[in-house]
Amino acid sequence: MTKSTFIMFLILLLVAACFSISSGSDTNKLVTVENGKRDDLKKYRIPSDLSGDEVIEKLEGEKKAGTLNAMGLNLLGHLYEAKDRYAEAIENYKKAIEMDPEYIEVYNSLGLAYDYANITNKEKLSVETLEKGLEVCKKNPGKFDCIVLIQNLASNYLVYKIYSDTQKNMLQVIKYSEEGLRIVDKEKNLQDYTRFYYLLGEAYSKLSGKENLIKAVNAYNEVMKYKSSPWYESANNSLFLVEQELRLKNENP
Repeated sequence: MTKSTFIMFLILLLVAACFSISSGSDTNKLVTVENGKRDDLKKYRIPSDLSGDEVIEKLEGEKKAGTLNAMGLNLLGHLYEAKDRYAEAIENYKKAIEMDPEYIEVYNSLGLAYDYANITNKEKLSVETLEKGLEVCKKNPGKFDCIVLIQNLASNYLVYKIYSDTQKNMLQVIKYSEEGLRIVDKEKNLQDYTRFYYLLGEAYSKLSGKENLIKAVNAYNEVMKYKSSPWYESANNSLFLVEQELRLKNENP
């Protein structure tokens, strides 16, 4: 999935989750944006036939007037991000957090925007943002946005060299993956459940010692129980390599 496709996917998810079409003629058809779980977030209305640029213009007008809520700022950030305008996206995400520090989704938005932005220390900024969001999640750990946030944290420590020491990075991946497994519902969120095990396998496979390779095999095998998991093929490929490495260690102790 390309970066632009991924960002548009995020926008569609946000729109699908937050918009409900009201009745009326085509010219008066409006979309109501609201957060059903937070009474203090105001409703606002956007004509559903507007283009992306027109929506940006309308939301910017509401922001200038002081009537745009945190969810609207988050949406505005996604729209800017889709145009690779990361400075403006980041600015709006930050304003959303200032307005509603408990709005967990926007910590994910800001963390991912830092990942894509062409700025110094973006990896560190991304992790710091997600870890601040994790503090908010402690009040409601089972919320879906918290599960996504923990996955993003684990992935960042896996991919980026947040610490110069590989082992320190991998221990963070293990820490967050295990934390995610404690709160994810396997029956409802199999994709997230198996991703945490896949991340565990990746982390253990990068640590030294035969015992860590065995832990990696066990983690990958947990993913392999579910052929419908989107992580099945990746786990299968990694499992093959780790088992080969284990075989060599057994042959040459």
